[in-house]
Amino acid sequence: MSESPGNWSESEVKSVLDMAEASFNSSMEDQNMRARIIRKKRSVGLIPKADEKITREALDEAVLRIQPELDNSKINLPF
Repeated sequence: MSESPGNWSESEVKSVLDMAEASFNSSMEDQNMRARIIRKKRSVGLIPKADEKITREALDEAVLRIQPELDNSKINLPF
């Protein structure tokens, strides 16, 4: 498999994005973040709701939380 994202399997990309979205939802709940998730074709983002702020530490926690799940998955993408 080429490391170019354009050559990645759609099913594997969907699996990674599903895991990331679930992880963001869990992080938002656990940290009481007032944010929303934006899902695009090949990305997932977490942004604060209007007039809210998310601390750098909370964002770091949300992003780093998914890494062990990806490491233990059977997904074969160079993330």
